[in-house]
Amino acid sequence: MMKKAELVFVPWPGMGHLVSAVELAKLLVSLNSHISITLLIIKSPYDPKVDPYVDSLTANTTTTSRIKFIILPKPEAANDASGADLFSKLIETRRPLMKEAVTNIVQLSNSVPDSPRLAGFVLDMFFTPLTDLADEFGVPNYVFYTPSAAFLGFQLYVQALHDEQNVNISEFKDSDTEFTIPSFVNPVSAKFLPSGILKPEGSTLLNDITRRFRKAKGIMINTFSELESHAVNSLVSDGRGLPEGFLDRTNKIGKIIGWAPQIAILDHSAIGGVVSHSGWNSTLESVWFGVPIATWPLYAEQQLNAFQLVMDLELAVEVKMNYRKEKLGNDEVEIVRAENIERGIRRLMEKDSNIRKRVKEMSEKSRKALMKCGSSHSTLYRFINDVMDNLS
Repeated sequence: MMKKAELVFVPWPGMGHLVSAVELAKLLVSLNSHISITLLIIKSPYDPKVDPYVDSLTANTTTTSRIKFIILPKPEAANDASGADLFSKLIETRRPLMKEAVTNIVQLSNSVPDSPRLAGFVLDMFFTPLTDLADEFGVPNYVFYTPSAAFLGFQLYVQALHDEQNVNISEFKDSDTEFTIPSFVNPVSAKFLPSGILKPEGSTLLNDITRRFRKAKGIMINTFSELESHAVNSLVSDGRGLPEGFLDRTNKIGKIIGWAPQIAILDHSAIGGVVSHSGWNSTLESVWFGVPIATWPLYAEQQLNAFQLVMDLELAVEVKMNYRKEKLGNDEVEIVRAENIERGIRRLMEKDSNIRKRVKEMSEKSRKALMKCGSSHSTLYRFINDVMDNLS
């Protein structure tokens, strides 16, 4: 009789991480009937979109019985703490609850015949400090990496720069220094680096997280090889306010709303392009539907995503690639001029542009990647085989 395996997913409590983890879980159980997945979900005190989404998961009766959700208590908000402190506190306070939940899973498995056996943890990239929890249960841990393969290469580069050459990336905050990062085709200027890591505490936290990647049995990256062939090969070889009067002026030519059903919009035949913050999930969705992108990044790794899309992959045009929402030091928040926005949108909407053709071609490749024997389909099966081997 074929053995049954149980995976425990621990996604970070942010929409961009949580939705991707849930969709990955659905995909894995659809590919193998002997795999079950339990997701340990933390409601977020900082992202108001998370709670309704989590509630929809637990209320959805169409979800397969082989996917279960355990909702852990929401931690108290601590708005006066630094990002690194919030990160550490979240892990410290939720770890005992996670251990208790997994202990219950193992006890149930041992008491019920033919139940799935715990075969591994799949940790969000920010939850790699929990690798010792997997060790306590005697199973391997895998990392689910939600950004791009190019950004993973950047993280490994930054960590090696610090550990091997004693160079801290935060030293380049006000610099135009260009870095030759193996996962990027073109040299990357410091002005495209994420604001968070240009602060000493941010770069320290990033390096701590990255070191733990090397202890994982494997890393699953939220991408497909045809889109990021250069970055993937390098990894393999390496190991809110609106201006006054804005709504009135745009009343008959546009619509200002809050949350929108992005996938449904991108799938509509009337959509000729999207001005995007260059978040990686939004990038993958735009590529899937063949919609060209005008990049206007805000925070996190989005500046590097924009650089990669415009310069390396030639799948997007620029509104302003190095725009950042956060202030650095005493700098004022930058205002992007109307002529820059107009120029970017006009280029975006060119009917027969090379970028539009390249996006359409990449859209076709993205769909083939998930077909039988496609690159992503084959990679997921290799992961499943590895998980089942853990039961041997």
